[in-house]
Amino acid sequence: MLTQVDKIINNTREQLANDNNADSGKFDIYKNVNENNIIGSNSVSKIVDAVNADILGLGPLQFLSEIPGVTDIVVNGPNNVWIDRGNGMEKAKVEPGKIDTPEKLRDFAFRLAVLAGARLDDSAPIVDGQLPQGFRLHAVIEPLCESGALISIRIPSNRTFTFDQFIENGTIENEWADIIKQFIKAKKNIIITGATGSGKTTLLSALISIIEPEERILCIEESKEIQTNIHPHIISMCAKKANIEGLGEITLQQLVKASLRMRPDRLLLGEARGPEIVDLLIALNTGHKGGIATLHANDASSAPSRLEALGSLAGLDPRALCAQAISAIDIILHIDRLKSGRKLTQIAKLTQTSDYRLGVEIMQSSK
Repeated sequence: MLTQVDKIINNTREQLANDNNADSGKFDIYKNVNENNIIGSNSVSKIVDAVNADILGLGPLQFLSEIPGVTDIVVNGPNNVWIDRGNGMEKAKVEPGKIDTPEKLRDFAFRLAVLAGARLDDSAPIVDGQLPQGFRLHAVIEPLCESGALISIRIPSNRTFTFDQFIENGTIENEWADIIKQFIKAKKNIIITGATGSGKTTLLSALISIIEPEERILCIEESKEIQTNIHPHIISMCAKKANIEGLGEITLQQLVKASLRMRPDRLLLGEARGPEIVDLLIALNTGHKGGIATLHANDASSAPSRLEALGSLAGLDPRALCAQAISAIDIILHIDRLKSGRKLTQIAKLTQTSDYRLGVEIMQSSK
């Protein structure tokens, strides 16, 4: 049966490639398998799933992405696969013979890069892109590593939590709920800080759920993570990587500038990680209130140094950054990933030190 499946996969891949259909989907795979193979309907369904995973999905890792709660899949070498579903990394077993050698793993990384529309070869041995399923891909190949390839896949949650659900499950303490609702109602500009995987984007989505329905929200992201079904008037723009020829790149910085001409009531930045932070601060200082952005930081007290580092990428010194940030950012919400689950642990605000640098005042803390 395995030989038959592999043969059908190869035949279907060749057929779809010959059709030159860049938008081939599961229906095209079903049609091809059903028309060209004499097998029962149950077998067709199983083989279509296998072919779909191999051609359009994560291949031998596809089943891992479908496990409830999985947020990350990492491959450290041949058959060395780990997943994270909220309780730390755990070893995962994959189908034998698929990625059990450095050569097979490298080829698998190449295929994922092609799916992400990105380049991965000896002259560009690092890739960072988005897969068709919305997953974020990062891969490194030899000679930068010794195991054929290192692959990291971030899987955004399809489940969105409302603000009230966050209160019910303890992510937001009851006594903080009304305070945060007042921040949103008063259109305070908010930065959400947290470590990787702490739930910054999930908290951002929860805050969106309590924004008045008539407000026009414009989200800017590096890759699509924020669900647009949580608010009746929300639109989203995503950055675009350069093509293989190095052309066509659209940066977050460009999108922030473009968004100001699109009449947003609120401007949301999925993650501030470069010089676009300065354009966001300028926007928030020129009448665009109620903005929200996320920022990688270990705690609220680390936000100033992180902001200064990003500001330096745009040529802004710490004092100039301080002048912009103090008037632009009203509140910092810090979320942590604890053993008991994700939890909002700090509410803070930026301050100015005696030497005109950014500081932090913790207003509320549950630590």
